[in-house]
Amino acid sequence: MKIKSYIKMVQEGQCLKAIADIVLEDSFVIRGIRVVEGKNGLFISFPAKRIDDEFVDICFARTPELREKIRDSVLNEYEKILAKENNKK
Repeated sequence: MKIKSYIKMVQEGQCLKAIADIVLEDSFVIRGIRVVEGKNGLFISFPAKRIDDEFVDICFARTPELREKIRDSVLNEYEKILAKENNKK
């Protein structure tokens, strides 16, 4: 599956590092995937909405393989942008 990621960096010093939009197969867009720094490193979090006292995913990968492909696409693009920003300093 072809996945293209677009990253918007957020302010440094926060757990939330970036917001990503992805395009699947040049046909379907998912906006608002969060790149988060956790205890064990970076991870992605799919868009969710609050219902009563819990958050429910709006969209998500149905297989571990697709989730891994999306994660890799988003985090690879994030790392590229981070490297470019660090080279500017």
